[in-house]
Amino acid sequence: MGTYAEDRAQFIAQAQQRQAANRVEEIKREYAQVERELDEAVADNDMETAHLRALEANQLQAEHAQYVRPQPQYHPKDVNLIQKNANYFQKYPQSGPKAALYVSNRLQQIGIPPNHPQYEDMMYRGMEYYGEKFNAPYDRNDEILTPDEAAKISGLSPKDYNKAAQEIGRQGRYSWQQKG
Repeated sequence: MGTYAEDRAQFIAQAQQRQAANRVEEIKREYAQVERELDEAVADNDMETAHLRALEANQLQAEHAQYVRPQPQYHPKDVNLIQKNANYFQKYPQSGPKAALYVSNRLQQIGIPPNHPQYEDMMYRGMEYYGEKFNAPYDRNDEILTPDEAAKISGLSPKDYNKAAQEIGRQGRYSWQQKG
């Protein structure tokens, strides 16, 4: 438990979140009803009512947008970069994503979109260069290897590598399985 002020602030924040979630559900129900009424008005050729329902629908959409922010859509190359660098983004949860976004925006400003063949390499080089400026130094050596990459480095086939990895897991020899 925190201090009284912390507990109170947390309670208020949770109450506001519940209230917002309830309002979002109300908006969804109201919107569905308005959409039905709009469809009926159009079917009945009642354009005055249809116009009013369309305005209501727009208002509900605008209110919904205040509560529910659209999630950013990432390019597959960005998703790959995020997954391969999970350790980096965990180590720098605030400044790491800011650095990556900055580099991505800079690349796009100079005409290098995510589907460009050199985008991924340029992102890595940009992160190495700009990471320091965001107090999130980037080192490619911290990337998480995919099982196929690890198999290649080990000189094993992916099948043999996975078999060996499973055996190590059964023996409890991974660092995350160790106690202390």
